[in-house]
Amino acid sequence: PEIRKQICDMGITRVELPGFSPNVQEYYISAQVLCLCSDFEGFPMVLPEAMSCGVVPVVFNSFAALEDIITDG
Repeated sequence: PEIRKQICDMGITRVELPGFSPNVQEYYISAQVLCLCSDFEGFPMVLPEAMSCGVVPVVFNSFAALEDIITDG
């Protein structure tokens, strides 16, 4: 609720918080960029799933598995 209030108070219109969805592929198909800003992940399936739909990943090199998924450049 706090985040939704901040979004409303700031007049942000291009952010959605849809919650759980059994069909995430529809989001990947409509997205252009995925920003993963986690401090730690094991092997985040969201990256290869999104990349397979043509989504450009933007990530912080904060966990080792990233080098197995993304090649810099």
